[in-house]
Amino acid sequence: MSDKIKTWLYIVGGILLIGIVAALAFKLLFLLFPVLLVLYLFFKIRNYFRKDNSSSTGSYTKEYETSYNNDITNGVDDSAGDVIDVDYEDVDK
Repeated sequence: MSDKIKTWLYIVGGILLIGIVAALAFKLLFLLFPVLLVLYLFFKIRNYFRKDNSSSTGSYTKEYETSYNNDITNGVDDSAGDVIDVDYEDVDK
């Protein structure tokens, strides 16, 4: 075979191979999309009910939030402490 025919066969074969792989990937994507959508909705609904139950039964997170907010509002201002006076001198290089 001549080199031109070999080159064109490789190019056409590569394009066909890429096309076949892309077609299979799209078919697989369309088959998996409903499954992924159902799983996503399942986990969203499950987490919604878990979050709803945890906020009504336990007050651990609420206690933490209130104590954290109290620490912020009643925080100590450290900037009013002792001040050290330092004299600086210019240094020639």
